[in-house]
Amino acid sequence: MERNKMIAVAAVLILVVAAIGVVSLTRGGGDDPTDGITDAMGNEIAPLSGSQRIVSTTVTATEMLCDLGLRTSIVGATSDNGVYDVDQDVIGIDIEFDYPSTMQEDVDSGKVTPIGGAMSWTAETAAVPNPTVVVTEHNQLDTDASRMTQLQSLGIIVIVLFSDSGIDTILNNYSLLGYAFGVTERADEINQAISEMDSKIKNSVPTESDLKVAHICYCFGSFYIYNDSSTMGILSDLGCEIGLRSESSFTTISAEDIAAADLDLIIFDDMSTGLDWEEVLSKWMADPVMGEIDAIKNGMVYCLEHRPFQATSYSTVHFVEGEALVAAIVAGDSIGVEVPNIITDDNWKDFIQWVE
Repeated sequence: MERNKMIAVAAVLILVVAAIGVVSLTRGGGDDPTDGITDAMGNEIAPLSGSQRIVSTTVTATEMLCDLGLRTSIVGATSDNGVYDVDQDVIGIDIEFDYPSTMQEDVDSGKVTPIGGAMSWTAETAAVPNPTVVVTEHNQLDTDASRMTQLQSLGIIVIVLFSDSGIDTILNNYSLLGYAFGVTERADEINQAISEMDSKIKNSVPTESDLKVAHICYCFGSFYIYNDSSTMGILSDLGCEIGLRSESSFTTISAEDIAAADLDLIIFDDMSTGLDWEEVLSKWMADPVMGEIDAIKNGMVYCLEHRPFQATSYSTVHFVEGEALVAAIVAGDSIGVEVPNIITDDNWKDFIQWVE
């Protein structure tokens, strides 16, 4: 059990993000466009010519590359159970995508070289399929950039995506990849659709400035709160007050801490550990502390299974579906959607149809 708890904590670290604020491509050296574009690690990126052999070290990068029409250029990718399990269509966005839903099959068959897991790949494994470019993320390198420098020493171009949360970072990453691989028109098309959907969601939801909310992880019997999360960012954008926030990346809290926060609404995830949320809610209702929390007594607690949780955490075009779900949770009465307390893998998309 201790090992499982450590795994859960590690997963929290993966999904927690450090900051918000990347709003446009970062140019190096001044205002002269010829100075180039810099990625999240300060590497200057120039447009690439000709066909490329791309290795992707994250599911986010893999999906974005596929979105941009570069699926056939991917020669290596990370492999983690369930990470490519996304639908081809994005509700509310009328664009056809070449989605990586079969990427795991390609990795398993060897059509795409497996380079390890998202946290276990090495420079050596990434170099096996002889790539010309490796696309990775800042959160994989921020404490140790050695994998990047090792790849660069081999003459491999490394592009590091930004790992901050929110729409602005997503737009920036699509633009960065579009610029690097010469598909700026496609990147602009995707970014315009994302921006329009983001505006539509925010304009459809009344500001919930008097709603005090929290996003809490409950797994292996412990409560965790984040310093920041995509869900917290959406809630803030919708005008909610975040009632619980960690001072570090994440921290463990008690039921008493939750009760003391005097919350109006709580969104729970279980880090996709497959909890029986009905059983958990029944246990909480009978608990002398949890059962007296107003949000729980008033039915203003929402528990996310794997797919809806993934949607609220996914830093690609799919993010707008998570945004629409959180909007339905906090303002269902206003937009005519009734969201149940347990949001399942099977039913969660029913509650985002309102954006169509």
